[in-house]
Amino acid sequence: MRHPAWWYLGVLALVGAAYLIVLVTNRPTRPADDRPPPPVQLDLPRQPELPPSPFTAREQVILQHLGRGPVIDYSPPTRADVERQARLDREFDSAGGNSPDAFPLYLRLLEWCPPIDPSVEASIFSEVARIPGDRAAFRPFAVARLNDPKTSVASAAVRLLGQIGTPTEAAAVTKLFDYYEYDFPGEKRDVYFFMQVLTTLAAIGTEAEIQAINEAKAKHLLWDRDDFWKKAEECKAAIRERLAKEKADKK
Repeated sequence: MRHPAWWYLGVLALVGAAYLIVLVTNRPTRPADDRPPPPVQLDLPRQPELPPSPFTAREQVILQHLGRGPVIDYSPPTRADVERQARLDREFDSAGGNSPDAFPLYLRLLEWCPPIDPSVEASIFSEVARIPGDRAAFRPFAVARLNDPKTSVASAAVRLLGQIGTPTEAAAVTKLFDYYEYDFPGEKRDVYFFMQVLTTLAAIGTEAEIQAINEAKAKHLLWDRDDFWKKAEECKAAIRERLAKEKADKK
């Protein structure tokens, strides 16, 4: 049967529409991008850079040794403890901590403002007391620490002045007798501290220090410690003997 022309046109239109639908629905999709997204840039504040150390590597080794301080441990040291201590001592020796080469560093540390750790200052005086050489520059620092709040620092200063002091420093040492009873701001000095004072005066004292000792006894300093006053008499005898020898050597 023959169809009219409009019928054929309708069929062609339907076929074309169907073909267009197939093309659209079967359009290939773009492959997904499997790369990670770019990192998010956070606007964080920059951390300030640390200032450079005021100490050289050699000075840091010495300073580490000075700051160790005594370790109170009643258990016997292990082999590792002994080896570690020996290594630290070797490093300290290699850095020149026990030689006059370290004096400029020690003086710089004593001038530190605000003052450096008391244990370091006490260690400096103890080290300088073991090092031969011209140590006159340490006298004013030792005198300035005679009344230090920490007894360990004051004691180390007294011991050092027994080696490097003069009659000028001896007069400053005798003033310690006036501070026996104080508790604030420092620690109360015990009899052993004043025993050390006598040892130092025996080495550098004069007739003025003998008189100061007599005045301290009249003020009842350590009145109940016979051992102290026995040592005080030995101190006075040592001062007179040394002064007599110095006088004879000048003739």
